[in-house]
Amino acid sequence: SHALRAHRCCCRQLTTVAIVGAGPAAFYAAKSVLKGVEDSRVDMFERLPTPHGLVRTGVAPDHPDVKAVVNDFAAVLTDKRCNFWGNVNVVKDVSLQELQDSYSAVLLAYGAASDRSLGLPGEDLPGVHSAREFARAIIVVIVVVVVAAAAAVATAAAVATVAIDDGRDRYV
Repeated sequence: SHALRAHRCCCRQLTTVAIVGAGPAAFYAAKSVLKGVEDSRVDMFERLPTPHGLVRTGVAPDHPDVKAVVNDFAAVLTDKRCNFWGNVNVVKDVSLQELQDSYSAVLLAYGAASDRSLGLPGEDLPGVHSAREFARAIIVVIVVVVVAAAAAVATAAAVATVAIDDGRDRYV
């Protein structure tokens, strides 16, 4: 809260956006603001010490597409108009009202910290999953499909290279 008050003084003239959360939705929003509004400043507030949300925790970091996304997010964080504030719990450490008073806009882009029962009939049946479980499963499926497609393209390129390198005038 003290850092926010000190930071508040320099932000009044700019278009300032506070983004609560630092997962994919928050990063894509920050990227859009920074790209679309020349005199903007974005501050991202995250409850965890590190950014990237499920991209960091939901998928193995050695997948090439995950690295590409993390690199895209890193470009957002290296923009001098963007700040990341980790270990900040909005409500406990800084109030939503303080953010609203300090910024031109406040975007709530945080994920669910845990699953929550809705008390609906059938929600405990097999095959019924929470949004968090679904999001993790979708991210894994997307990465597997993209990696498989990249492997297929690499294989096709290798076959074409071999066909061209054998000295014959044919292409595969």
